[in-house]
Amino acid sequence: MNKVAVLVVVSSLTASAFIAGVAVGKAAPPTPKFTAAEEVKWDDISGVKLATLFGDTKKGPYGGLFKLPA
Repeated sequence: MNKVAVLVVVSSLTASAFIAGVAVGKAAPPTPKFTAAEEVKWDDISGVKLATLFGDTKKGPYGGLFKLPA
């Protein structure tokens, strides 16, 4: 009887995880934002130029571009 109870619990947890995954997968994907290179603000950091595209460079994750001098 103990094996049956474990099987029921594991089955219900697996089914719940599957249903939650399907519900999350139905959300609309975020729309990409396109920015022209001329619109990006470049900051000069000791000769290297940095353009932050999203996020905050001092507080956490971010995306950006680097320009290195020749």
